[in-house]
Amino acid sequence: MESPSIVLNNCESSSECSENENIGLINKNDNNEKKKSFFDSIYNNNSSFLKCLSLNYNDEVNEDYAEDNLDVLLSVFWKRGKLGAAYYTHADAEIHLLNDIVDVHPDFINLKTLISQVNPSIIITCGGASESFTECLNNIANKNSESENGIEEWKKIFFMSNRNKDLSYESCKRYISGLKFGFEPSNLGEEDHILFIQSHIDLNQEAMIISMGILIKYLEKYLPEINLTHDSFQIAYVSYITLNTRVFIDEHTYRALQIFNPSVHPSAFKRNTVGGYGREDFSLFGLFNRCKTKAGGKKMREIFMNPSKNIEELNERLDAVEFCFKSKHQHIVQNIINHMKKVENISIILANMCRTRMNINQWRSLYTSLYNAILVGEICEKFTSHSKLLEKVAKSVTSNIHEVIHYMSQVIDFEESILKNHFTVRRGIDNKLDLLKQTYAEIPDVLVKVAEMELENLPTIINQCSIIYITELGYLLSVPVWKGDGCDVSEYTLPNCDVKFIVNNYVHYKTPHCVELDNVLGDTVASISDLESKIMITLIQLIQSKTSDILILLKYISELDCVIAFATIALENNYHRPELTLDRKLKIINGRHPLQEICVDNFVPNDLSFDTENKFIKILTGPNASGKSVYLKQTALITFLAHIGSFVPAQSAQICIFDYIHSRIQTLESISTRMSGFLVDLKQMTYSIYNSTPKSLIVIDEFGKGTTEIDGLSLLAASLIHFLERESKCPYILVSTHFHSLPKLLPPSPLVDLQCMDYLIENEEIIYLYKVKNGVSGLSLTLLAAKTAGLSDDALRRSIEVRKFTIKNC
Repeated sequence: MESPSIVLNNCESSSECSENENIGLINKNDNNEKKKSFFDSIYNNNSSFLKCLSLNYNDEVNEDYAEDNLDVLLSVFWKRGKLGAAYYTHADAEIHLLNDIVDVHPDFINLKTLISQVNPSIIITCGGASESFTECLNNIANKNSESENGIEEWKKIFFMSNRNKDLSYESCKRYISGLKFGFEPSNLGEEDHILFIQSHIDLNQEAMIISMGILIKYLEKYLPEINLTHDSFQIAYVSYITLNTRVFIDEHTYRALQIFNPSVHPSAFKRNTVGGYGREDFSLFGLFNRCKTKAGGKKMREIFMNPSKNIEELNERLDAVEFCFKSKHQHIVQNIINHMKKVENISIILANMCRTRMNINQWRSLYTSLYNAILVGEICEKFTSHSKLLEKVAKSVTSNIHEVIHYMSQVIDFEESILKNHFTVRRGIDNKLDLLKQTYAEIPDVLVKVAEMELENLPTIINQCSIIYITELGYLLSVPVWKGDGCDVSEYTLPNCDVKFIVNNYVHYKTPHCVELDNVLGDTVASISDLESKIMITLIQLIQSKTSDILILLKYISELDCVIAFATIALENNYHRPELTLDRKLKIINGRHPLQEICVDNFVPNDLSFDTENKFIKILTGPNASGKSVYLKQTALITFLAHIGSFVPAQSAQICIFDYIHSRIQTLESISTRMSGFLVDLKQMTYSIYNSTPKSLIVIDEFGKGTTEIDGLSLLAASLIHFLERESKCPYILVSTHFHSLPKLLPPSPLVDLQCMDYLIENEEIIYLYKVKNGVSGLSLTLLAAKTAGLSDDALRRSIEVRKFTIKNC
């Protein structure tokens, strides 16, 4: 694999490109001086790189650089834990887009997977990106960067400035909306052009849009023959990609299936900020998020947002769920939970540790978390043969972590620290410190004796005095005022005493004994504090050297937290382990909707079976409210749960590994999109058509209801005919519809399976059986459904009259 280079775009817009790394270990100081030294450490590796960087910085780039090696140009952008990407293939003039996905630093697993999958010649990113992100790119570029003769070979580096801040999200969004693509129909008006762009590019994906903007601006600037503002250059096509290890699910599908359903506070001031996550309403994620730790909750969201295609990873997780699921292991799981509850999210603690701003509560939290994490690892060590995840947890408890715990327990006196509310070192760690503390403990007695000596030398009018210590001033003799009010400090002079000031009716003097105390005792408190600070810094340096081991352990514990949550849900709701296969097979016995079954007393399960070589399209008909949408959604949700490594709500399930899960279920309308409900439906269908593969699951619920019956029916039929023409490469498709003539418009094909929802009619009322059977339902029974729903008799009679009139005049 040819090693890619890094192209840095100097983003001066700190609001878009400079980002605090709030998902990972340490929020690093973002001052310019530190940033400069960091980049220097990267760029000093190669003199030609520095030369090229200098040229680009001054906008005097030789454009011949950009014409060398143009196989694949990859643009990536990472912000607030979201990774977006776009890459251009020179051979076919096609741009491929990657929707925003979660990628946690410092691992950046999805970034590494993407680069490995795309194998770019050049990587383009934002120069103002976070240090850890840029460092990861640098490491990837340096990996295997030596040629056969051992000489490092860097690709040409291009540094695109952003002086006009034209690489912000809004700027890129406007820029992309104004582009003319080669596959766009000619003579489109301005509004139609925008709708066309929105149908092919999801402009709500912030990181992806910035990546695409950077990529196109790079191509426009450095390829002399490219000019996107004229017809001389054409982008032949725009498509979406998915990572080899990730199942692609778009945002509409996540919402339509209620996988996520965040609640929004009615007050704009109290709504969650961008990149954060609010409280979940009734949703699949809300149902499953039983994690005991904050890190576990974050990991759960990461798992839900990144369903995997790695069958080994999924089976590994399923093995762990199965271990936690068995009744004979419940006492073990409960023991793990008891310790896991005490493992806190220590990323903020480690960040404060970097800045030496830890308070004693954070020290105690760190110690408690690591101590209980070790106990979790020791429990898992006894059952490593049952699950690879348990084995990983056990093996991640390394000697380095034991060393950290040992030194923390030996160095920190937690009881004394809590009483004093600051970091306190145990006795026996440092002899000088022990001596200072012993001296400090004896100071009160010494001061009493010195005060007695001073009182003997004072005039008889003074009958009391004390020795006090004030920082910077040292030890002072404090005597109550003995003269009337209004006397100046100079009137309180005493022999061999240097009067300093009067405060709170006490005169303060520096005496020879006080000077002697300053010389002998000095600032004992400050000396103790300095020594303890040095010891604390040494301990911090030790912990920081073991940080990677700590993070690995906490990473596996957070995944174990998610696995236990999966097992808890499976136990409560009678889920079973799915059988994953690489063959094209989807078979579900007595499947149930994980959310719907919670809301009803009796849920009727249903089977589903897609054959290996035919029956790829199932067309489902039936009356209104007969359960069609629930059946479609439960199939998609069961498939989704299998791809995150969870048990599924079914008696049994054989599920192949999918690439995509698409849906056209819910119409999400918004004024900001400038699209009607029907256009939103068309946009979702367009995604399904252009991005589906043979290993895709597409769920379509009543497509075409937003327009006239003839138009909706023709569009749905045309879409299904398109899929039928793929023959053996047709994806799995579930369609529900009230267009009962749809099967007649489709060509005869063994790929189509006609099914309907069963029902009975008694006393002119519908009795829904919620059971799927073979065949076609000839009627929607709209009036009976309306009567069952409680519509008045007058409205029903009027509806019948209008219907007869309409039929007569058609």
